[in-house]
Amino acid sequence: MFESLTQIIIAASVLGILFFAYFTKNKLATHVVYVILAAYAITMAFSGMASLIRDVDFLSFLVSFLNFLNDLIVFIEIGVIIFLLFFSTFKSKIMALKVIIIVYAVLSLLLALNIL
Repeated sequence: MFESLTQIIIAASVLGILFFAYFTKNKLATHVVYVILAAYAITMAFSGMASLIRDVDFLSFLVSFLNFLNDLIVFIEIGVIIFLLFFSTFKSKIMALKVIIIVYAVLSLLLALNIL
């Protein structure tokens, strides 16, 4: 139940970031959205490849490697988002945007670590 609520909150925070990216033309939000979209696309590609080769016996080692890469992509995504938020030159005066980005990063990390 908590995982479902967490996924709903993550989806709402992504929609909030999209709002700031496209309606206020904020550079920080735009770059965060690009990172989220790229991580989602790479994760979907690795998941698709893993599901295609799951039934082939001699490629079973590759399935576990692709699942490892999926987990790694999530941590890289969170690291890049935190870097963009705190250490980049793209600063934002919108405090709500910063809070939404932090909520997204923390909840994604908690889901990736299987805490929730």
